[in-house]
Amino acid sequence: MELTGILTQRNWEKRASFDLVYAWEDSFARNLGIPLRARNRMAEALVRRMPGKPSLPVRGNLLLMEMEPYVGRNVYNRNNVVPYWVDFFLHEDTLPALVRSYNACPFIFVSSREVFEFLENRGTSLPIRHLPLSLPDCFLDGGKEEKVFDLVMMGRPNEVLAGFFRQYVASHDCTYAWRKQENGRYRYYDQSGTCLGDMDTHEKYLSLMRKGRVGIYATPGTDSGSGRTAGFSPVTPRFLEYLSAGCHPVMRYKANADTAFYGLDSICPSVESYEEFETRVDSFLDRPADTDTYREYLSGHLTSVRLRRMIQILSQR
Repeated sequence: MELTGILTQRNWEKRASFDLVYAWEDSFARNLGIPLRARNRMAEALVRRMPGKPSLPVRGNLLLMEMEPYVGRNVYNRNNVVPYWVDFFLHEDTLPALVRSYNACPFIFVSSREVFEFLENRGTSLPIRHLPLSLPDCFLDGGKEEKVFDLVMMGRPNEVLAGFFRQYVASHDCTYAWRKQENGRYRYYDQSGTCLGDMDTHEKYLSLMRKGRVGIYATPGTDSGSGRTAGFSPVTPRFLEYLSAGCHPVMRYKANADTAFYGLDSICPSVESYEEFETRVDSFLDRPADTDTYREYLSGHLTSVRLRRMIQILSQR
């Protein structure tokens, strides 16, 4: 099976969290020499309201990157559309609906190894294949910034790590940047209380990250039970971005198939106490990031590497 296009929703979905998805789409399109094809939001809404279970006719073999699978009326449930699920936080009782929504697709790429094994073990019969998330090649040498902050805590904080972070900065003379919610928006502040902005583009976000010496990171399901993430705790691109930014990552995570796949323990063991957190941060602040080691590690997790795997999988049909 040879892809001839990539369906994209960038014409209407402008949230900064989708910028990385669009970077992956751009990389796949450029390296495969295929066009991006804009999804028609109105047509999708119209088809979902139609009786029966119709799908939206599309020409060619198309890749569809989805932030999460659609378990309602998937209008792209067709034998010429290959979905790629970036996130997956569904409970087991939704699996019958998920199968009905994607049973015509020839392949389904799943980013998380933990999710892949979960679906395989539940015998869903969907043609799933593990295709891990990656670092766009252009981010590997995407720019250097002067190291301004000792610690940066980017994105949604893990409550345990956030507690460690607050305890550390209260008892150490250090510089730092962190995010807090304010009037319904997320903004970043430094140690003096100066607002650094809301980092509303991925480039602004990466620029701030590159200014940090130590990055605070947790997989999203760690310490959160089975609520928002349905118990899943996947490794997210922020881990790869920290390494590309020249940040030592101090991490907290569950041991699972995802963390084993990415070898997180080889970079930094999960910190289980404040004392471990403090020791790890102090050690990292005493030396610059080992950018050569991080670069070598990232060379196995670039988007170009995933593309070769994608082509290999698609050639099976």
